[in-house]
Amino acid sequence: MITLHGKPASPGITIGNAYVIFDDQLELEARFIPLEKLDEEIARFRQALTDTSAELRALKDHVTESVGKAQGEIFESHLQILQDEEFIEKVINEVRGSQHNADLVFFHQMHKTQASLAATGDPYLKERAVDLRDVARRVILRLQGAEGKTHQMTEPSIVVARELTPSMTVSLDREKVLAFVTERGGRTSHAAILARALEIPSVVGARGMLRQVEIGDKLIVDGGSGTVVVRPKERVLKEYEEHQHDFSELEKTLHAVVDRPSVTKDGKEIILSANIELPQEAKTVKSHGAHGIGLFRTEYLFLMRNATPSEDEQTSEYERLAQAIAPEPLIIRTLDLGGDKFLDAVNDNEEDNPFLGWRSIRVCLDNPDLFQTQLRAILRASATGNIKIMFPLVSDVFQVRQAKAHLEETKAQLRKAGIPFDENIKTGIMIEVPSAALTADKLAEEVDFFSIGTNDLIQYTLAVDRGNARVSNLFQFFHPAVLRLITITVDAAHRHGLKVGMCGEMAGDPLACLLLLGMGLDSLSMSPLIIPEVKQIIRSVKYAEAQAIYTACMNMHTAEEIEQYLASVMRQKFPDLPL
Repeated sequence: MITLHGKPASPGITIGNAYVIFDDQLELEARFIPLEKLDEEIARFRQALTDTSAELRALKDHVTESVGKAQGEIFESHLQILQDEEFIEKVINEVRGSQHNADLVFFHQMHKTQASLAATGDPYLKERAVDLRDVARRVILRLQGAEGKTHQMTEPSIVVARELTPSMTVSLDREKVLAFVTERGGRTSHAAILARALEIPSVVGARGMLRQVEIGDKLIVDGGSGTVVVRPKERVLKEYEEHQHDFSELEKTLHAVVDRPSVTKDGKEIILSANIELPQEAKTVKSHGAHGIGLFRTEYLFLMRNATPSEDEQTSEYERLAQAIAPEPLIIRTLDLGGDKFLDAVNDNEEDNPFLGWRSIRVCLDNPDLFQTQLRAILRASATGNIKIMFPLVSDVFQVRQAKAHLEETKAQLRKAGIPFDENIKTGIMIEVPSAALTADKLAEEVDFFSIGTNDLIQYTLAVDRGNARVSNLFQFFHPAVLRLITITVDAAHRHGLKVGMCGEMAGDPLACLLLLGMGLDSLSMSPLIIPEVKQIIRSVKYAEAQAIYTACMNMHTAEEIEQYLASVMRQKFPDLPL
């Protein structure tokens, strides 16, 4: 028996036999093309692009019909790659200049682009490199007159692969796929998004999986914890069979509360909304009972392409998302670049400590054209009537006033042009640094709402880089200093009549739920998949109980004491919930 750990990508527990997809390597060779044959080679290349585009459109239509419109749109980005004339001309010029075959030249050009995406270190951009490989493979096989391998599953199985491209994911027989396990990839991969949309348990980043598993091996996949057990012992198999039954029963219970309000037994309501990165996730937001989107991370619209998206392109994306979830609200966070996410267009200098450097609202204020283009796009989309704007990583009142000045300037531009927008659009800020929490009373005079970003707030309060394995244990949700800063923020907001929410990872931690409820937060925004569980917790208690739990926690001295206390409370009140 071997136990491997990856990243949870789609929840659920599955037991079944392995269906292994081994790498299907492309065969490439350099061929010299005579001058008189170059036009013919280029014509073959253009025809391959045309045929591949037709194939992708058919696949998009199939996915739209069988899974959903949002999931079908994933293949729109693949089509855009094939319609990038600048890139196509680069390939054609290289074919003419080198007199090499188009499949080889196309492969090398795509490989360069993939390498540049992977080199950024950004997880989302690494996943887009998988999309490029998918498209490249299709075009090259067309040029070579070959066909890729088809995967015919004869019985329900767990699919194991190094990585899964979106087209591979949807081409497999859904009735026979019990779960996905990949060695590579992350939660933002399109394959992972499709797995969640199809509600198929999935674990990604399970390194060494292909070395340990053989075709037909018995596997246990826990998509909630990211655990994969290969050739389990009988005792472990029985344990997971019990877990599988319990999870199935829990799913039925949670499904029953999806469409019900998140209100305590004594009438206290706390809004539960969703954090998303891609417009394609709108369907999941609705199906899991979210009250709109509490955080839309717009930087991924910028980072997934080579060029900065135009105002019209941004407007289209924001409008599409707002309409998809209407009449529920959509909170759009302005660009949160910097740290580990940068555009070449705005950054040409390396920093020794980027998380304490030029990032987020600081980048926007120093790039007014970039900032105002996004603000105009958000305002134009706000004609839908359900959009709010949120500025990230604000550290003082002066920054808020600067951002608002840019917003007013863009409003004036749109009025002058006669372009409609929501004149009463609400504006908020994220509380992510101690200086913002400690001056929340002053900041509350400038905006309409607060949203607490706990990931950065904890990092900056405790001086802990959670990505550093040597100190990651010090990254603590329940540290008394963090809880005090949250309390200060909530109290200041309410004194000024503002609503205050939370959109960091802590908001989606069931262990923290009763504590946050007792603190008096008005809303929590989290991964849509966790919302039914959090809603069930809220609907099962009285607000007075949560307040007593909060008071008890604030009288404790360490994060360990608080966490142990909360765990004991949750085990007592919710023995069936996974914690």
